[in-house]
Amino acid sequence: MPQLVMDMSEFTRAARRFHHAGSGQVPFALANSINNGLFDARREIVGTTFPASFDVRNRSFARAAFRVEKASKGALSGSLYDRLGRGHLAKHAEGGVKRPSSGSLAIPSRRIAKFRGARGIAKGKRPRAFKNTRTIRVTSEGIFRGEGGRLVQLYFFAPQARLTARFPFYPVFEREVVMGIRKAFPMQLRRALASRR
Repeated sequence: MPQLVMDMSEFTRAARRFHHAGSGQVPFALANSINNGLFDARREIVGTTFPASFDVRNRSFARAAFRVEKASKGALSGSLYDRLGRGHLAKHAEGGVKRPSSGSLAIPSRRIAKFRGARGIAKGKRPRAFKNTRTIRVTSEGIFRGEGGRLVQLYFFAPQARLTARFPFYPVFEREVVMGIRKAFPMQLRRALASRR
């Protein structure tokens, strides 16, 4: 996963403007500011970016998937990560190629894709469900079902599938985190200095 690396010198300079702020309080203020930025980014990605990028069937998926790993005074780094590891979110953010662990990918036709729900294709319409069905024919081209004297394609076989980058996670994350840190830092530094007295 790409990393967002920031030059913190502007925050150190800002801290010096506050009556001998002291280096001990700057990391505390920075950690809180980073956390503010991370939570701003999560709110924007879950609430706006994710629904705009996908046909969302499970409205709680993004909220459940994205978690914040908070920064601390001793470790001035944090992250927003996909804790579920489902849905190939990184591939949708970066683009790339999806390959099967073995054999070929079974790509649903429009006839099957309409049965996609919150958890993907309904179990009764997945390739394995057709395994021992009399009207099903499996060829090197895909899975077909006999209907009215002709074969109708249910799944296409492909060695791989290209995923386009349709989920702008990284630019939104960078924008929101940087804006959030810049907005929060002056207030967080004042709080840190007040708690020192």
